Amino acid sequence: MNSKQFQYVLTLAHEGSFSKAADELNIRQPSLSQYIKNTEKEVGMELFDRSGGEVRLTDAGRAYIEVGRKILDLEHQLEGTLSDLASCRTGTIRIGMAAHRSAALMPSVVAAFKSLYPGITLKIIERYRADLMEEAEHGEFDLVVTTLPVDEELFACETLFTEENVVASRDELPAEPGERFPVIPAASLNGLPFVMLNEEHLMQRELNDLIRTHGLRLRKEVECTSLETLVEMAKAGVGAAFIPACLAKDPALRYYSIRETVPKRDIVVMFRKEQYLSKAILDLKQIMHTLLS
Repeated sequence: MNSKQFQYVLTLAHEGSFSKAADELNIRQPSLSQYIKNTEKEVGMELFDRSGGEVRLTDAGRAYIEVGRKILDLEHQLEGTLSDLASCRTGTIRIGMAAHRSAALMPSVVAAFKSLYPGITLKIIERYRADLMEEAEHGEFDLVVTTLPVDEELFACETLFTEENVVASRDELPAEPGERFPVIPAASLNGLPFVMLNEEHLMQRELNDLIRTHGLRLRKEVECTSLETLVEMAKAGVGAAFIPACLAKDPALRYYSIRETVPKRDIVVMFRKEQYLSKAILDLKQIMHTLLS
């Protein structure tokens, strides 16, 4: 087993499709298919079940990935150690986080880091929270930016900031001055058209709690699956949206805090407790604290 083999197998397992995996790896689909076949021949067992038009891991494939993750983790920790010895001139730091936080938080962090370490590549891997937690347990990331709670037996975490939820609207709403955003009472949302997320999304569950607590009646105009689409719908005037404050940056929208208590979440940077943290990773973590706290 080598790093390239495992990366190809892991990517195919994650994407569940040869075409999507080939796009992600930036290679041709026939090349990926042949590479997987050669790997299976070398292992002596099929790693993927290709029946029924789907690509799923076999028991052998799951075992292969489990061991492969440990090998890649050890290789990456060795790379970090050697990178320190080489004065951090080269290397890669892997950061896991949700896509909407990456877009909102990371540009300034990356710019500041690259001014200190121009030769080090920051690889930002965007995942939903459940996938972040699972992959973090297997050493896929050097740092993860996410929300509490986390498994404190496995991970150390440091709070970056506390994030509130706000209402985003293209139309102006009657409001009072506030500390960061104008303030509206929850009752003022009654009857307004809203763009909403699906019921599995944390933001939607928190909006549902707000609706129940205050007996609100909101008009659901459309349901989508991502915060990015939610914001674009609000910009188009389809309806107001309930979003995390880190996304309250587009001048095409107006943003409002809700007077009554609404859910807030602690955003943390976390890492495995036994993980080796190079000087570059420690400096990156400090930059996050400085710019995001």
